[in-house]
Amino acid sequence: MKHFLAIVTLLFISACTNKPEKAPIDSSKVILSAKILRYEDLGINEKADLKYACYCYPVNWRESVEYLKEDAFYVSCKIDNKLLAQLCESETFKLESLLDEKPSSLYGKYINRWLFMDSLGLKVCEKSKFEGQEIRTVYRKGEIDSIVIGPLITKPKTMAIQILDSKYYKDNADPSFEFSNYR
Repeated sequence: MKHFLAIVTLLFISACTNKPEKAPIDSSKVILSAKILRYEDLGINEKADLKYACYCYPVNWRESVEYLKEDAFYVSCKIDNKLLAQLCESETFKLESLLDEKPSSLYGKYINRWLFMDSLGLKVCEKSKFEGQEIRTVYRKGEIDSIVIGPLITKPKTMAIQILDSKYYKDNADPSFEFSNYR
């Protein structure tokens, strides 16, 4: 009986000490702002990157739907990269590497996923199998990343960043944002 209690006590202590406690993060503060753009609103470099036809995959990753880049929607947003990195930190992705000089480290494959919903609450057709939607540009200035995402076949009503893995914040809601310029 003594051994059983000792083992149970050790297991309890081990379970309590394996997960370091972190202060709660308000995920609603990760996406600082976002607005919907059209093709004509994009910069020269962003337009040049869109040479080819646009495709998305509504049913599976073998069947695509083509649409014109000029008819598509784009999203310009500002992200608090420090808060997002804290939410995304995992055994695989350490905080330091998520915040390194390459902003793509925080937004690359297997870390998180861009999700957009239309006015009916349906997911906007995804363009990329691993990231959900493609990033056109990322500019980092301190703790703020300015990002342009798209092309999107449908005008989004809301956007979210789906956190795929987190060391500390498994139950946190994914950062989301509702567009104020939705018409």
